[in-house]
Amino acid sequence: MSSAPVLPDWTVLVNRNTIAAMATAAASSLETTVYTSPSTHAALPRNSAAAIYTNK
Repeated sequence: MSSAPVLPDWTVLVNRNTIAAMATAAASSLETTVYTSPSTHAALPRNSAAAIYTNK
């Protein structure tokens, strides 16, 4: 049986007034892997094509 996941302590974000300040305060709790996926759009903001990548 696997153990329960450890939940991050988000209290470091208390009294942070900007997104930049929140990102800096939370940086040690966040993953550093960046995930991207390409997509194209038609004239209206609807996806006309998308790719989904999995990390295996």
